Parts: sequence; C-alpha cells; structure tokens
Amino acid sequence: MKIKVIVLFFISLCIFNTDVFAQEKQKLSIFKGKTKKDNVENVDSFKLIADSLYRELLLRDSIVRINTKLVDSLKQNAIRDSLRFSVAINYQRDSLLNIINIKDREITTLKANTGFVDTCMVRLANHWLYEKFNKTEVDKAIKYFDRIYSSKFKEDMSIVQELLCSYESAYQEFQLIIKQAQNDIDRENPFSYEKYKSKYKERIENMSYYKKFYNGDWNIRYLNGQITEVIKILNNHSIEKFADFTSFID
Repeated sequence: MKIKVIVLFFISLCIFNTDVFAQEKQKLSIFKGKTKKDNVENVDSFKLIADSLYRELLLRDSIVRINTKLVDSLKQNAIRDSLRFSVAINYQRDSLLNIINIKDREITTLKANTGFVDTCMVRLANHWLYEKFNKTEVDKAIKYFDRIYSSKFKEDMSIVQELLCSYESAYQEFQLIIKQAQNDIDRENPFSYEKYKSKYKERIENMSYYKKFYNGDWNIRYLNGQITEVIKILNNHSIEKFADFTSFID
C-alpha cells in the first residue's frame, strides 16, 4: 500500500513538472522570431527573456532535487518491501531519470540563450561609448550591464562598465579644458601662439582619461574622436589661423 502511494505521488509530480515547464516554454515562444535579431524588439524584451530563462534554471534545479529525493525513497522502499514491487519501482526510477536527462538537455539550450541575452546587454551598454555624453542614457547603459547573469562574462567585459562609469568625469574635464582654451586671451595673441598650443596640448594629454584609455584598444569612441579633432586644431594653430573650439563646446 505504501509503495502504491509513493508511485501515485511520483506520477502526479511528473505531470506537474511537465506542465510547469510547458508553461515557461510557452512564455519564451512569444519572443521567437525568424532570426536571433528578431527575437526581441527592445531592451524591455531582453529583460523579460532573461528573467524567463533564469526562472527556468531555478525551476530545473528545484525539480532535480525533488526527483532525486523521490528516487532515493523508492530505492529504500524497494529494499525494505517485497521484491514483487522491484520491477515497478525500477520502471518508475528509469522514467524519472529519463525526465531529468531531458531537462539536462533543455538546460544546455537555456544556458546558450542566456549567453545571447548577456551579449545583448553588453552591446546595449557599449552603444553609449559611441554617442555624445548624456547622463540619463549612460546611467541606463550601466544598468544594462548590471543585468548580465554570468559573473564570468561580466568580469571579462568589466572594461565596458569602467568606461561608462568614467564617461561623465572624463567628458566634463575635456569640456573644461576646451572652454578655457577658447576663452584664453593668448588664443589670438600672435606672440604667444606656440606657448598657447603647447599649454593646451599638455593639459589634454594629462587628462586621467587620456593617460589610461585614449591609446588603448578599449576607449570611449565619441570622446576619442573629439580629443583627436581638438589636438589637430591645436597643431594647426598659427598666426594665420587661430584655433577655434566653438563647435566642440556644449
């Protein structure tokens, strides 16, 4: 009698497990498109997919723990009770292990999908390194980066987060320099143009951002472009053509 109760409980649990996974899978199917690019239309959709995948990962781990305990219980009862139940118990055990193996294969796919979402988050964050500084958007980009689920991937791409966090101070420092350069009385002084040129080139090259990132493989693309153009203007500064940074000043 005890064995029958356990078997009935097992069958109910398997049905419940299958239904829950089917529901979660149906949620994910809403976002499926012809290509990976079509899977999502905006950042909020990225987050919804990531959350759904993460819930499936947790659900799978929970089911494995429950099912493992049930298998152990069935084995113990098989030894304790009559051997006439062993065939039924072995069948139920094999069926349960087969379900777990199926879920193991599903989890491999889920992890791959999670990696895709993580990559999308990095691309969204990295996008603002190519745009003119906007505090609201850069703060959003930092939040996108924080949504990455893989701690290893987040660590590997931490340079993106570092650059985003450095953007505001670097941009403000650069703006301060070119504003001072524009308003410097020596800018249109024909007797001080070499001194003026050297002074502001040195100030730019002494920026903490310039020293750490400007010549590196990873940098703030927009700010690098601005710095390059300003240095070019300073190099061309002469009596015939004074430097003018009006177009670079916010």
